[in-house]
Amino acid sequence: MERTRSRQDLARDLVKALRKLKTLSPGDAARTEALREVARLSVDLREHFLTPSGEPDWAARTWEYRHFIVDRYSDADYSQEESRATQAAVRYHVSKYVRERLSPQEVADLGLRSESSVDRSREQRDARRALLNAARHQVAPGSEGGPGSADVLRAIAGALLVLQHIDPAALAEMTETDRVQAQAVLSRLVSRAEQLGDAAAVAGADAGE
Repeated sequence: MERTRSRQDLARDLVKALRKLKTLSPGDAARTEALREVARLSVDLREHFLTPSGEPDWAARTWEYRHFIVDRYSDADYSQEESRATQAAVRYHVSKYVRERLSPQEVADLGLRSESSVDRSREQRDARRALLNAARHQVAPGSEGGPGSADVLRAIAGALLVLQHIDPAALAEMTETDRVQAQAVLSRLVSRAEQLGDAAAVAGADAGE
């Protein structure tokens, strides 16, 4: 495997990339590329930190590597909250780049999932499609439940699909005010889902199911 540049050079470029990233808003088209650059440099740095067995710390499990990365965020003037949010946003790109740098066997030796991001995305799309199909055909027109029952199922499945489209990393990038509001809405969603679940269970018990 071709060795990357020196740790000093990579660290310097990582700080520069982090400072550039900090100037870009979540809706900026250039932000994704900036996240990828931070991820690439973060992963390349892992080659310069060794595990107890003497191998590069590709899985980022050593204290030395993690502390080094924390210091680079500090050098780029990130607060602890900004650092946590950015690392969450970068995580997907880091995972992708690790798999690009290493062989399938090396990925397996690290205990990481070997399938590509494309394969995982395809699996998720298939799962969503199956969920929609199940909701659409759970109650056939003219059956005991009636068309209204099918509408309810489609609404429930649709709500789940909308939430599945939200990347958790996007929540980490939100402002503090928006994140508090999101937490409040999500709490209400959980409460409502529990109410509907309890209602369905009670209805099933009353029907002798």
